[in-house]
Amino acid sequence: MYMAIRRYAGATGTPDEIGRGAQAAVLSLQEVPGFVSWYLLDAGDGNWASVSIFDSRSGAEESTRIAVAYVRQHLAKYFPSPPEVTVGVVAAHGTRSSREGRGS
Repeated sequence: MYMAIRRYAGATGTPDEIGRGAQAAVLSLQEVPGFVSWYLLDAGDGNWASVSIFDSRSGAEESTRIAVAYVRQHLAKYFPSPPEVTVGVVAAHGTRSSREGRGS
């Protein structure tokens, strides 16, 4: 599993405005082979991060290309600066279902 994290600083706009505008981006990301999930985090003080999870590194890297282009085209008024991007392999993870699946 691979993850792409895109960190944006200096964002303007309300969480509702940004969330509505960004929600359409996930439709494009879902078309990338190996898509698992996508999240958008409002970290406060104009700081945001998006996380895309894929089965392959190529999918995670493609998600960044798509997301950066989408932001540039549709959300530039909220995100004046390009993101800081990190892509890599997920070394460990946990979910509620993985915890429940281990038994008692």
